[in-house]
Amino acid sequence: MAFEAVANLDEIEIGETLLVEMREPVCLVRVDEQDVRAIHDICTHQQQALHEGLVDGTTLVCAAHAATFDLSTGRSVGIPEVEPVAVYACRVNDGVVSVDLDQQVGADP
Repeated sequence: MAFEAVANLDEIEIGETLLVEMREPVCLVRVDEQDVRAIHDICTHQQQALHEGLVDGTTLVCAAHAATFDLSTGRSVGIPEVEPVAVYACRVNDGVVSVDLDQQVGADP
């Protein structure tokens, strides 16, 4: 598969998330002006929606039990330590955010 346009950059504030539905739920996280990360939206701890969590720099904290994921690798950082989540290839071109679900760039969950 190839990159699929899923959102406009101006739909996501810096430090915020946006849920997009592809063939699976994806959480977009805008880290800075042009840096958006795409991770699987479901926490591996207790299957909570990660887009409801808190962005802390380049990590995302699950709202349910504070499981924290590195947005570059998908790996769990801190306590509770849980299985990683998938991180997908994501790019921004001309204000359009695109994701390729077939290109995982982080840890293999």
